[in-house]
Parts: sequence; structure tokens; C-alpha cells
Amino acid sequence: METLYSEEEQIYAQRLELAEGRITEILSELREKLQEASEQEEVFDKKTELEKYFRCEFSFCDVMIKLDRYLRSGNGAGDTLEELREYNLALYEEILPENYNTCYSNPSYSVSRLGGYGQLLCVLAAELRAQIPACYERRPEELVIRPELLLEVYGCFENAWADGAEGPEPEQLRDIL
Repeated sequence: METLYSEEEQIYAQRLELAEGRITEILSELREKLQEASEQEEVFDKKTELEKYFRCEFSFCDVMIKLDRYLRSGNGAGDTLEELREYNLALYEEILPENYNTCYSNPSYSVSRLGGYGQLLCVLAAELRAQIPACYERRPEELVIRPELLLEVYGCFENAWADGAEGPEPEQLRDIL
């Protein structure tokens, strides 16, 4: 384990490493599934739209974990103002006014694309953005709980899909969130 974290923070670093490993696996699986669906010109059903949502949110978590490691390594100390602007744009690009209409953090869009899960998953998408200050403020506990939350919600969907259901019961998601 790298020494980027204090002794007290090591447990969070370990949890973050585990979450990152699972996120990498899930992103690979989702990219493959969505690529196949695109190549077969399938009509995107609700499950495919949910997979797109999870790919988007897991990608964001992956960026945040990598940014945390980058900042803790001290590499960011010499970044130019232009580089910092680019990072900032990458972190907030999805919710900028020109992109907000097609963003899962937008309740209207989320409901239109994700149906009955839209409101709850919109709340989750917004909650995941709390990783940004947690990362810059070096709060590893706050950083790790968001990807873990996303992993738990995704696990509920995976289990429901394995059982042939459209997804978990909304009440189950409310309990998690």
C-alpha cells in the first residue's frame, strides 16, 4: 500500500482500492455490453439505458479515485492554471448548462430515460458529485463511501436482472440511499 495516506486513513485507502478494482471490472463489462448493443443496432431498452447510467457514474467515480491518488502524490502542486481549469471542466462538464439537459443529475432527463428509477438514481448521481470536495479536501472516508454506495446500488440491479426482473424494488433503493 502506497504511503499516500496517513496511518489512520489506511483503512479508507484499502476500501478505495477494493472499490476501484470492482469499478474497473464493471466498466469493462458495461463498455463491452453497450458496444455490442450499438453494433447490433438494438433498440435501447430500459436495462440498456440503466447500463449507460451506471457506466457514466462508475466512470466519474473512477476519475475521482485517480484524481485523489494524483493529488496525494503531490504531482498536482505544480499544475498550471490552465491545467487546473481543464481538470475543473472535466469534473463539472456534465452539469454545465449546455450539457445539463442530457445529464443524469437532471431530474427530468433522468426520469425520462430511467423511468421509475429516475428520481432515485438522479439523487445518487448528485450525491456522487460530493466526491469532488472530498477529494480536494483530503477526506478519504467521504471519498470512499460514494463509490461503495454506487456499487451497492448496482449490485441490487445485477441481482434483480439475474432473477429476470427489470430491476430492484424502488423501496429497496430508497433504503440504501
